[in-house]
Amino acid sequence: MSKPLSYSIPGPLTGDHSRMTRIYVWELPVRLTHWLMFFSLLVLIATGVYIHRPYLTPAPEQEGLMSLMRGLHVSAGFVLAISFLYRSYWSLVGNRFANWRTFFPVSRQRRQGAMEMIRYYLLIKPKPPHVLGHNALAGPAYCWIWVLYGIEILTGFALLDNFLHNNPIHHFLIGWLPALIDMQWLRAIHFFGMFAFAAFFIHHIYSAVLIAKEERNGTVESIFSGYKFVPEEELLAEQAAERAERQETR
Repeated sequence: MSKPLSYSIPGPLTGDHSRMTRIYVWELPVRLTHWLMFFSLLVLIATGVYIHRPYLTPAPEQEGLMSLMRGLHVSAGFVLAISFLYRSYWSLVGNRFANWRTFFPVSRQRRQGAMEMIRYYLLIKPKPPHVLGHNALAGPAYCWIWVLYGIEILTGFALLDNFLHNNPIHHFLIGWLPALIDMQWLRAIHFFGMFAFAAFFIHHIYSAVLIAKEERNGTVESIFSGYKFVPEEELLAEQAAERAERQETR
């Protein structure tokens, strides 16, 4: 028996291919980890800049401001690490739109979609290709961001181990990294990774708003509700693409 598709079209088809239909795309774990990682990164950037070069002058009675910033930085780092691990797990058990395959051009349809997005960004094509989940070009880009997450988490915990000095479990888990890479290099990698995330924030927000304006399907709102609104024609095309991908990967 064949595995059911990732989603079903609610109600009978009307034959009007322009009719908008509400479809559940982003599952709760995807939305939850997205926002946890977003806000933890904001805290990490704000506190990380302060730790590197304090931009506030505390009053005499606020001598513990640096300790507070370090505490917030470490706490946000743990939130980021846990969210990263859980989202990685969900890429194995989640629906089609959360699956790891959506981040790689492993099928002919994904490779074709990536070329269409390149043509759109080069102003050769007037409209972007309509997809329910991540477009085929955004997927590989997010893979590099995922690698950057891993680098920032590992270097961050290595720096924390160097700061603590007295936690044998923490040292056992991450102490191997400073033995491979000098601590000053780890510090530099961790610091400049912050700027890469800041640049990603700008591009990510811009591209999300751009695609939402072009497609008018609730792209921005969907990361809150999980739902997008798309015409029946696109749903049928998406289901056909999913069937073709399954045939190709058998």
